[in-house]
Order: sequence, then structure tokens, then C-alpha cells
Amino acid sequence: MTPRAWLALVVAWSGCSSLDRTNPFDVATDGAAVTTEGGGSTDAPAGEGTGAAPPGDDTGDPAGSSGGGAEGPLLLDVGSGNDTPGCEKVDFLFVIDDSGSMADEQAHLVAAFPQFIDTIASEVQASDYQIMVVTTDGTFAINTGGGTSTGSVCIDGACTCAPTPDCCDEVCNTGNLTCMGVPCGAIDQADACDFGFGVGRRFSAAGQDCGLGDDPYLVGSDAGIADAFACIASVGTSGNGDEVPMAVMLEAVGDELNGPGGCNAGFVRDDAVLVVVFITDEEEKTSQGTPASWAADLVAAKAGNAQAVVVVGFVGDSGVPGGLAGGPCPPGNDEQGAEDAPKLRSFVQNFGDRGVLGSICADAWDPIFEQAVGIIDTTCDEFEPAG
Repeated sequence: MTPRAWLALVVAWSGCSSLDRTNPFDVATDGAAVTTEGGGSTDAPAGEGTGAAPPGDDTGDPAGSSGGGAEGPLLLDVGSGNDTPGCEKVDFLFVIDDSGSMADEQAHLVAAFPQFIDTIASEVQASDYQIMVVTTDGTFAINTGGGTSTGSVCIDGACTCAPTPDCCDEVCNTGNLTCMGVPCGAIDQADACDFGFGVGRRFSAAGQDCGLGDDPYLVGSDAGIADAFACIASVGTSGNGDEVPMAVMLEAVGDELNGPGGCNAGFVRDDAVLVVVFITDEEEKTSQGTPASWAADLVAAKAGNAQAVVVVGFVGDSGVPGGLAGGPCPPGNDEQGAEDAPKLRSFVQNFGDRGVLGSICADAWDPIFEQAVGIIDTTCDEFEPAG
């Protein structure tokens, strides 16, 4: 029996439905589209994105700006309009902040997901979906110039540590329940993919097996997909506070993990639109690169086809006059607020009309996701695989 098979037997199931991959995808609700802000107008027509951003500093501080509004030059020619029949497949990557201040935001995401995916199913012509979740905790893999970080963080028995997997022996021997999202009782049977940086999650933060099997992502024909997403999106709040969403995102879609034998093999598909949704209440400070280079590297993962990428960012907007959709956040980054994130906003704005920005502090996320659906639909209609 393989280690993954053994692991599936020993992990207790609690609260996450098992999946039947033969059942059809359920279609349900519809909703009213709204627009996003941070470069776009609050009264722009439904289906439009954030719009073009004015020239500015590539670090996210726009020329003549004090930190609000649209930032950074448009890097990408996303174009529009062609005679192709459109896409049949969409790959969704969710990059979720798992630091200590993110419990409410994770709950908002889980609450908004069922309507989001139901609307995707009813409005977007694609019917073949893959959905993967990664976290922003890069402690165990990111070298910041002074060496790879080490140490452990445990909250209510859920631990992250470095370097994995060796560090897990220590944290589990002190009575903790999980390490890096894997139940302590199954650490010896886990493999490198259970601890890999940028690898899709198959367990909740509490160590519940979310029923994905060997693949670290959900597929669109899974029955109970909303319950399964709630399981893998319950990433917890024991992650390191030095979030690296851009580094994790690029690793998750990179050649090493997605190539033959890679931990995420089969996730990024040449004939699919890629939708990245990232959710964080902090600015990007650690990942190497700039907003423009992150955007270029993400497009490179799609063979240079910028028309095949949609990016949705839920970020801090206290520096944006009037805030992003659902905002603005109050100043500061306590439990009610979020750190202003001009670099992350600039990254999204590099995608022009295929970038959507919303406030991480929004009380309701459904309207922001509804706007994203319209853009995904247009992108899918206009999609033409590279090559």
C-alpha cells in the first residue's frame, strides 16, 4: 500500500464530505454583478475589470500618488476578441493567508465560495474545473538572504515549522495534533508532497482528510465540492506572519511541481484558463521580484498567453481614497483592519481588465466574486490556447 493510501486510512474524517467523482457538477444560484475599484470606476458597467492603470513606479507607488488609486504600469497586452470557440477548462488557484489575523477572512471565503462556483457553472461555458488551495506560509522554504528561516509556530495544537519534515518529530512529540497540516500520527507515512512549498493542500489545518485522494486539487465533477473546498480552505491561523503570497503562487504553477512526477502534476493545463485568487491582509514584503515580474512570471506559466490568466486579489486598501470594492479597511492591520498593499494592487493591475481587486475588509465577498465571474466568462469566451 502506498504512503498516501495508508495516510488516507489513518486520518479521521470530521466535517468534510467524501467525494464521488462520477456525479455531475451541481448548478445553482445567480446574482447581480458589481464592479471593483482601485483603478476602475465605482459605476463601471458590470463585466469590466479594474481598467488600465497610469504609469508609475514598479514597486507599487504610482507617480504623483500618496498610496491610493491605481498603481503601476500595465505590463501585459491582454487583448480581446477572437473567432475561437472559447475554453472548456478552468484551473482555479486559491492562495490563502494562514497567519494569525486571518480567521474571519477565511470564513468569508468559505461562505462566498458556494455561490461563486455555482455562478461559474451556470454562466461560464467551461465545464471542466480544477481547484487547488495553497497557503502564504513560506517559512520552511523561502530564503530571505540570511538563510532559510527555522523554528515552529503552534496554535491550538496546529503547527507549522522548519525545516520540514524533520521538525515535525519535535512538535508532535510535545502533544500537538498536526504539523504542516498533516496529522501527527501519520507524519512517518507522509511524503515530500505533504510538506512541499507551493503544493496543493489535501488536509484541513486540523488534519482532516478532505477526500482529494492522490491529487492535491478538486475536480469540477466532484460531488459535495463546496464542502470539500471548505475543508481544504480551512488553512488555520498558525502560519508564519511573514507571508509570501507571490512566491507561493509562482511555485504552485511552476514547471517543477506541474511537470511529470511533480506534486501538482496535471493542475496547470495548456488548454485551460488559469484563475488565481489570493487573499491576504498584509503587503508582500519577502518574495523576490516586483509586481511586474510576478505578473510576467505568472503569464510565463501559461506559455506567455496573457489572455489565459485572470487574477483576483482581496487586499488591504486603507491607502486607496474611498477604498476598493467593499472597503476601505480602517488604518492599521489589527483584527478589524489590514495593512495597505500597493505592491499587491499593482500586481493585479498589470492584468488590466482581467484583474479584479476587492477589499479584504469587505463584509460581503459575493459581489466581488460576481464581478470576477463576468471577467472569467469573457476570458473563457475569448480564450485561444497558445501554440
